Amino acid sequence: MVENGSFDIIGSWQPKKNIPELKDYIEIINNVRKPVYVIRNMKTGILFPANEGNIDYSIDDNINYGLIGVLPPIYPEWLGDRSFTEVHNVRFPYVAGAMYRGITSVKMVTTMAKAGMLAFFGTAGFSPDKVESSVKEILDDIGDKNLSFGSNLIYSP
Repeated sequence: MVENGSFDIIGSWQPKKNIPELKDYIEIINNVRKPVYVIRNMKTGILFPANEGNIDYSIDDNINYGLIGVLPPIYPEWLGDRSFTEVHNVRFPYVAGAMYRGITSVKMVTTMAKAGMLAFFGTAGFSPDKVESSVKEILDDIGDKNLSFGSNLIYSP
């Protein structure tokens, strides 16, 4: 909270239900898929966040809650280069994996593939039989859903 600060008001805000309390602030800020409004109580000068309420961009002298700013929603799907998601047939532009001896496990690879991300299974240090059985396990788990994953293949004489 900031008290008695001087901020330009860009509009007014009215709560839909209750005014958010301190215990609600972390949840409001962490909900990145909703906009966050920065509100000033015009009587006390206290600032607080909200992600619900009615916004009016007209200003008059009788407003109770002034709108200081708006943080737009952020969707994880929007981050990164969209061409990556198209080329790799994934929903999210995130990559994980390909660490020695399966640190990026079969489970992690399949979980990420099902979530629309790209993971690479780390085969370094495994025998060819272990590599084959692990890749088959990944394929069996993701089925024929056309999900993406990868595997590093290390040549070790």
